[in-house]
Amino acid sequence: MQKLLQQPVIGGEGTARVCQMGNVDVSAKTGTTSKQYDLWLCGFTPYYTAATWFGYDKNEEVNTYGGSPATLIWANVMKAVHAELPDKRFVQPSNVVSARICRVSGKCATGACTNTYTEYFVEGAVPGACEGHNKFTICSESKKIATEFCPHTETAYGNVMPEKEANANGKWRTKSGTKYSAITEKCDIHKEDKSKKEEDNKNGNENKTVITNTDVKVPNVTGKTESEAKSALGSLKVTVNYVNISDAKKNGIVASQSIPANSVVSKEAQITINVYKYVFPANNTNNANNSGNTGNSGIGGGDNKKPENNVTTQSTPKQN
Repeated sequence: MQKLLQQPVIGGEGTARVCQMGNVDVSAKTGTTSKQYDLWLCGFTPYYTAATWFGYDKNEEVNTYGGSPATLIWANVMKAVHAELPDKRFVQPSNVVSARICRVSGKCATGACTNTYTEYFVEGAVPGACEGHNKFTICSESKKIATEFCPHTETAYGNVMPEKEANANGKWRTKSGTKYSAITEKCDIHKEDKSKKEEDNKNGNENKTVITNTDVKVPNVTGKTESEAKSALGSLKVTVNYVNISDAKKNGIVASQSIPANSVVSKEAQITINVYKYVFPANNTNNANNSGNTGNSGIGGGDNKKPENNVTTQSTPKQN
């Protein structure tokens, strides 16, 4: 709720941007009744909580030219109250984690998701990896899934139809148009040179030509450590999303994977694993010197600075 209500204050189109206080976190929400008879601003900082109402005893439309009077009053009063107080940030609760989310699917972003943002969840409620965006290694000539016989390849991106829609048996379907563009066909231009194989067989060199399977079965790596997961995934191209948590016991453990276990995919397919990353909360250096202020703390109070909320992503190609 703290993060949610910070958006009206720090968001690009926030309605309470005038309430910003530099290095003191502010969460606030504006409110307006019908015909602008009543205007509200309710907000809190790590120190205090306050609410402002502006209106008339008898209903009359309030002129908001230049900004809401309720918001301006709240900002002026609270800035004065906080003028001599030390900088302070909201403390992220120990059971709240952050994750990078795909705006399109609402699930944990993978390396193939380009429209993302950071969201916060109660630990254990983080959604699974996005299955709507995939990277494909395609043949540069046929533009289809590359095989071991394709001399030149490139990376392509595609949107995959969600499983629940694909399994709807025609009962419903979104107006997707060309939205779903997953590449499913394998290259049919470059194939094994059968004449060379026959010649090798005649010369007794059949063992020199090794035909490898281009498909692999994806193992279940959820619950494994990051290094164990990378090793188990073999030739698959692994992207790692780190999900910040405050529980050190889960540090380095895989929370979920983008491709379900036992799925059969190309041996060079892209897979994303979400790995818990422990973030140590930094202590607020002003805590000991300003303990007298904590008695007046409002909603969201606390004395520690919040941990960094950036979710980092690294790509780690696996070698055969």
